[in-house]
Amino acid sequence: MLYWISIITNFIFLVATVWLGIYIVSRSPRRLVSWLTGLTLWSIASLFLNMLLAFNPPPVPVYLPPWVPLVFPFWPAGTTASGWSGWLQGWFVIPAIIIWHHTTVILRPGKSDLWRWIRVIFGYAVAALVIYAHLFTNLVFSSASGNPLFLNSLKPGPIYPVILALLLLFTGMSLVNLRRSARSAPVLMQKKQLNILTVATLIAGLTGPVALVTAAFEILLPRVILTLLLGTGVILLGVGVARYSAISEGRTIRRDFIYNAIAMGVITAFYLLVTWVSAQIFNVPGEVYIFIVLLAILTHSLIDISRQALDYVFYGKDRRTIRLNLQRLTKSVGEHDLEDSLAIILETMCTTVRATYGIIIFFEEYKLHPIATCRWRGKQLPVSQGDLKIDDVQHLEPDSF
Repeated sequence: MLYWISIITNFIFLVATVWLGIYIVSRSPRRLVSWLTGLTLWSIASLFLNMLLAFNPPPVPVYLPPWVPLVFPFWPAGTTASGWSGWLQGWFVIPAIIIWHHTTVILRPGKSDLWRWIRVIFGYAVAALVIYAHLFTNLVFSSASGNPLFLNSLKPGPIYPVILALLLLFTGMSLVNLRRSARSAPVLMQKKQLNILTVATLIAGLTGPVALVTAAFEILLPRVILTLLLGTGVILLGVGVARYSAISEGRTIRRDFIYNAIAMGVITAFYLLVTWVSAQIFNVPGEVYIFIVLLAILTHSLIDISRQALDYVFYGKDRRTIRLNLQRLTKSVGEHDLEDSLAIILETMCTTVRATYGIIIFFEEYKLHPIATCRWRGKQLPVSQGDLKIDDVQHLEPDSF
């Protein structure tokens, strides 16, 4: 039962993180935040992939082409011949933490000062050292024994506690960056999304303390517990960044996001059925499921991008503009998120007239509700219902001035 729970959980999170990363980048390709978030999600997806390969190790290839290490540079030498222990050590989570820390620095308001860049550069230097130690030494993990379904199957090396401490450090700095960004956010909807990102970072960051306690006291903890924490955190993170980017660009994505998620779910289910039937008939190894489904997600997600690239070959500038506008219109059809739309409009109005703050008030059942705010940090509305009572009404006839 634990084996199948671990397989299904890691597979679901693998598919979700790969698709989310592509979705975020394809919807906001000119934003550095989108690319960094995509790299964070794909890095975590690689961790889920290695877990799947460790739970069901593929057969050792008779001949390994020399280009394989170039395509998968973070797999240590001899991974394919080391059984489950080699696959389980094939990826480490700290590069994703460092990339996400860089993302939170960019989300901070104002210009990036020297201290921010020092922290970013220091983070990438730490990630490079950890990757080097992981690939070429036994300092991270000293040995492997037991069952790969449990966390104590990998014996920590001398620098493993140091790596976990650094992971906690950069997770904490990311949380501080997000909290400060949320306090400074001028729009209520942006503040909500930044709070969601804070919660997502906290959930994913719990994997560090759990791994540290498990290693210190040699607790027999199922590895799927870390998968659930990490997967839940990165899914919330991806959704939060997608909505934050959309709000910052003056658009909403609720219908488009749900539509794409359902479409990708149907495609994944179809390819799973086809590969399962092929495996039953032709006795193909089960690991083929993983790579075929990932390839299907990649190809179907890149259809729109491929069409835009082909437009440059077959159409002139005017026709390309018309087709691009039609594609954007298609994505926005049905998007009627009132709060998001009003928040975007209000921010534009307040910025234009340089307002100190702005509030759009919604009347519901004789009560006042702030449905959108901009640069307003008070807990109570500055007006009451009596202040907004109508003193006089004049009904205008048609064609009258």
